[in-house]
Amino acid sequence: MNHDIYGILLVDKPQNYTSHDIVNIIRKKTKVEKVGHCGTLDPMATGLLVVLLGRYTKKQDEFSKQMKIYDGKIIFGKSTDTWDLEGKIISESDISALKEDKIKDAINILSGHINQVIPPYSATKFNGMALYKMARKKMNIPVLMKSVFVNWLKYKISLPYLEFSIKCSSGTYIRSIANTIGEITGFPSCLAELRRKAVGEFEVENAVSLNYIENSNLHDIFSKIIL
Repeated sequence: MNHDIYGILLVDKPQNYTSHDIVNIIRKKTKVEKVGHCGTLDPMATGLLVVLLGRYTKKQDEFSKQMKIYDGKIIFGKSTDTWDLEGKIISESDISALKEDKIKDAINILSGHINQVIPPYSATKFNGMALYKMARKKMNIPVLMKSVFVNWLKYKISLPYLEFSIKCSSGTYIRSIANTIGEITGFPSCLAELRRKAVGEFEVENAVSLNYIENSNLHDIFSKIIL
């Protein structure tokens, strides 16, 4: 084991990998015993994953509380059980009557300090059980709320899509924003794409790819570690 290796490794997570997958790959490759990350990305999402190695894993709470920036797309006309395109479609609707003003009104409502519903397919626990496990077992899922801060940096309406860039507080569920916009406008919607661009001062442009980690020697990988 590389007990003397510690610091921060910025990784650009590809689609169809869990955050835990990335941690396991890095742990296996580097032989560093303690590896963790700051802020889960859903398998569908790509972008910046801040990975902590060695004694820096003790700083997990500190880094996890940083503001985050996401780019993404919301699609109108369909909603799913997971609130993104990975899930099972539960409603579809013609959106020819959807007006841009309704979307803009919804964006204004979902700006600043808001209370959002935690998605039923999430790792948040209720009575010791993760909500996604409850959902898979067809159990009654409680409506859990959390307070977050959302700043829409920019957006573009090009129906059926709403493209956006959002800066938000730690723990914000972009899937929840995507679903709630549909509820406010009266037209079903869900998250179509998501990419995390930044966590605090760290930016995805400075991250290494998973391919780099898997195909580089340890010296080159360790040279990318930030202290």
